[in-house]
Formats: sequence, C-alpha cells, structure tokens
Amino acid sequence: MDEPQTLRTLGSAQTLRMPAFDVPARATAVDLTEELQRARRELRGGRHEERVPVLREFEDGEVPLSLEYASYEDGLIEDAKANIAAGNLELALAQLDEVLELLPGHHEARYLRSYCLLFGGDEMAALTELESLRADRPGPDLAARVLELRTTLRGRLTDRLLADPDEKTLVEYLRLVPEEGRCWLELTVQRASRGDLHGAVATARAGAGVADAEADRRALDRLVHRLRLHLLRALAPRFVEPLHVGAYDTALEELRRLGPEWSDFEPVIDLASYILRIAREGPGRPDLPHDRADVVYDLLAGYDLGRTGALLDEGRPEQALALMRRTVRLVPTDPCTNFVLGLCLLVTGGDLDEIEAAARVAGTDERVTGAGDLLDAVALRRVDREAVAIHDFVGDINDCPSARIKQALQRTRTLRTHAEGLLRTIGEPFRDQLRSLVGVLAVNAVQLDVVLVSNELTRVLRAGWHAGIGIELDRVIQRCAALRRTTRDADTTRIIHQIEQTARTARGRV
Repeated sequence: MDEPQTLRTLGSAQTLRMPAFDVPARATAVDLTEELQRARRELRGGRHEERVPVLREFEDGEVPLSLEYASYEDGLIEDAKANIAAGNLELALAQLDEVLELLPGHHEARYLRSYCLLFGGDEMAALTELESLRADRPGPDLAARVLELRTTLRGRLTDRLLADPDEKTLVEYLRLVPEEGRCWLELTVQRASRGDLHGAVATARAGAGVADAEADRRALDRLVHRLRLHLLRALAPRFVEPLHVGAYDTALEELRRLGPEWSDFEPVIDLASYILRIAREGPGRPDLPHDRADVVYDLLAGYDLGRTGALLDEGRPEQALALMRRTVRLVPTDPCTNFVLGLCLLVTGGDLDEIEAAARVAGTDERVTGAGDLLDAVALRRVDREAVAIHDFVGDINDCPSARIKQALQRTRTLRTHAEGLLRTIGEPFRDQLRSLVGVLAVNAVQLDVVLVSNELTRVLRAGWHAGIGIELDRVIQRCAALRRTTRDADTTRIIHQIEQTARTARGRV
C-alpha cells in the first residue's frame, strides 16, 4: 500500500424526523360540536313506554242499543262506542261529529273523538283535541282516561318526531306537551346547528324550566351553559386584546359592557377575578378548580391558539411562534398553550431548553398526551447535534496526525457511551432511531481503528527493511484479525482484509 487508507465519507445515521404532533383539544367545556353530538346521543334513548288505552265500557257484555236512551245525543255516543269496539272508526267519527254539532262542549264525545283520531293515524289532531278537553277540566273518571290516552299519544308522537324531526312540528308539539324535554333538546340542537345560538339558548332555557324528566333538565341546563360559553368565546378578543398591553381596566370595562345578562355567568366572574389578580400580582395559575381554570385559559388563549394552528398550516411558523410567545405571557401555566409554544419552537429550531420547559408545563395536564413526545423530540435533537459533531471531525480525520486520530477515537467512544445512556432513558417511540445512531457510532470507532492500523502499516513499509520489521508486520496482522471480529460493516471488513493481505505479503518477503 502506497498511501494510508482513507476513511469513507459517512452520511447521516438515520433521518431523525419530528413526530407528527396533534394540537391537544381544549376541554369539552367549550367544545360545542361535541356537546351537540352528546345531546343527540341522549335523544336516541327513549324514556316513555307506549300504553294502549282501554275503553272499559267495551270490556264486558254487549253495548245497549241507542233506542233505550232518552237522549238522542247519548244514543249516538253509545253507537259510536260500539263502532269503535268493532273497528268502524270512520262511522264512529261521523257519529261523534254529529254529537259535537249538537253539543260542542260534550266531554265524552271529545275524548272518544281523540281516541278515533289516534288509531286512525292522526296523532297530532288527537292530541290537539285532547289538550282542549284537558283545559275544560273533565270529571275525575274521564280525566284519568284522558291522561292515559295523552300518555299514549305522547309516547307515539315523541318517538316519531325524534326519528324525523321537523322544527315547525316540534314547536307545535311542545305547545301541546311542554314537559317533553327530549323534544326541547332536539329543537335546541337544530337551532344551534344552523347557527342560531341565541335562539338555541332561549329554547334550552325554556325547556329546562318545564321538562318533567330530571335527566332532560340536566341536559338542557348543560346546553345552556355550553352555548353561552361559545357565545362568550366569540366575544373574547374584545377583552383579551387590552390585556396584552396591560390595559386591565379597559378589559374589565369590556366585560361589564357585555350587559347584565352576563354578569352572573360563572366564566365571566372567574375571568374578572383573574384579570384583577394579574393586575395586582402578574400572570399565574387561576385560583380555581381545574375545570373552571381551564375555561379561563381557553377564553384568554383559545382565539390565538386557533390563529396559531392556521399559521402553521400556511407554513408560517415564525409568525406562529411570535403569537404564542405573546399569548403564553397571559397564561404561563396553561398546559395547552405551552404545548403549542413548544411545538412552534421545535419547528423553528428554537432553544432546546426552552422547548423542554414548555413541554414540562404541558405535561402537567394528562390530556396533553403529546408532551412526552415533545420531550423525546428534544432528546433526539440533542443526540442529533452530537452526531453532527461526530461527522464534522470524521470528515477531517485524514488530515490529522496519529495523536489527533487517537484523541478523535476516544471522543467517538465517549459519545457512543453517552448515546447508550440516552438509549436507556429515552421514550420507546424513538429508541429504534437512537439504536441506529449508536450503531453508526460503533462503526465510526472501528473505522478509526482501521485508519490507525493502515497508517501504521504504511509507516512500517516506508521505513524499509530493519531488524524488527517482522515483529511489526505480525502486530499489524494480529490487529487486523481483531478488528475483523468487531465489525459487520461490509466496506470496513473489505478494507481490513486489504490491509491484512498487504501485511502478509510483506511478511512473506522478510
């Protein structure tokens, strides 16, 4: 060999990619879409069992003929009952209509007419007739039957309307059966879904005041809260922007200008308290239960988080980072805001210590599942930088004297040990990448040894024949054999073989 063996150029150990992070969802307290979906899921569960009314007059014996009755109207009613029992509903309706022409307020005729309409398929007309009768306060016995028939009508109509809801029909139905909370829920969801949030709030409030099922009242109260919170969030820039310039009094005045209907709303009260606190003490964690603090965080940072996501989607990470730096000053303890700040820093190549600090704040909320991935990404970036440092000195190694090469070899081994230590502590999702890097570091160490042996052989051959040349060549051959056992890299093995063959050829001539 006339020249020392050169170390081949190394590429990157493996492309260390940033994991695909998801911006964590804010608490469901402000997620209107999820709340509407939840309400619809509740609507799918029925609560009313249909009970077919029984006309007790037809249970025993035969119906007497109308000729036996002194009153013509009473005779028509008994004939109508007989026709109902026989299933002749159209004839029974005609007889009952005749009675009502003669006696418009006749309670039993109106009840029987509702019954015919129910089983004739016109439930809304039957319910309208029945509600008119209820308003006239019939006697106790008939009132019980009216209630029974109304229960059956309510069950049938509620299920049918919820299966194929029409807003106009729902409004009419709720006028007749205002206590049916599930229909109030459906009407609220319809109005909110089409963007009429104020109308949806009014609907939910009205329903919560009259619904007879406690579960419906709770669901409606929850919807009122969520809808109002959504409306408040849309107004947030009015009172958040002054806070960024320290205009706390202006922000509080904007809250007061929302009007008296907002003054008793819990999130408004909590937000005003936090503004007063940061005016006195500076930003920090709101002195509130977790769920309420989360709402305050969202009102102060939610709008900017949405804008940040849009900027990242548009490929403008620097602007996104600037926005997040501004926002985090208002809510320095908000896990969600800190996570997005850390993500922006990572994308823009920011300071790793700053990214780690943001990730640790994000990790205080278990819902921010990406915080651990962010910490792992920081660890990988640090390892990657060390790998770059390795490649930098490997690239210049052929120009170094042997003493410098030995120093480089020691540095490579130190870095490999450090990387192996990281491998024992870093998160599982990135271990495969780091193992690859450790493998490359191992190859680098062997290759540096090969360079030393190659240079040693070149020195021996250039020195010419002398008394100890055989011993020196034997030492080179032994070192080649040892190196061959420590590497699986094909190129490195080939180079070792070439060095060994050259040494053996020279040894054979001595």
